[in-house]
Amino acid sequence: MNCWKTVSITQDIGRFRLWILSGMVMVLYFLVYFLMFSTFGSGAPLIDYGAAVMIVCLLAVYPLHMLMHCLPVWMLRKKATMKIRMKQWPYLYFSVKQPLPKQLSLMAICSPAVFITGTAAAVSIVYPHLLHYAAIMSALNIGMCVNDFLYVNHIRRAPRHAFVEEYDDGFHILCENPELTGKKAS
Repeated sequence: MNCWKTVSITQDIGRFRLWILSGMVMVLYFLVYFLMFSTFGSGAPLIDYGAAVMIVCLLAVYPLHMLMHCLPVWMLRKKATMKIRMKQWPYLYFSVKQPLPKQLSLMAICSPAVFITGTAAAVSIVYPHLLHYAAIMSALNIGMCVNDFLYVNHIRRAPRHAFVEEYDDGFHILCENPELTGKKAS
């Protein structure tokens, strides 16, 4: 297989700009989400369970986000691992050692946005008194998904039968014959 394209969002945009973009998307998403559900929802009064519950909810989002990335890969019986990297501070990440087909890669990248946001919307409808918790957790998840959305933008432009292989700071899009796609290998 030949490399069709190499993508590294952190090198292209920069880590600090990516954090700023994620933070802005997070705040904007929270405002829209909270306003939509509080305006068109049941109007039930919000119940606060304290700072400890809020901190647990916020700390649960990141492992759930990583688990949702791995779930589609595991469901199709491919190997994906979740690990903790200990360089400057503990950092949870997932890794897939073999190249994945384009469609499976797209499912794995989009699954946290779909499932966590969908679950938060369902919680906001069924339990309107927990709207603020669901809105904050969903906004934090969407903020983490900004990086994923940028990767999806690159992967969806890849040839239909491409494979995606990760490396430390991004991924390679692999094709069997780049001349058939009309693009040069990078």
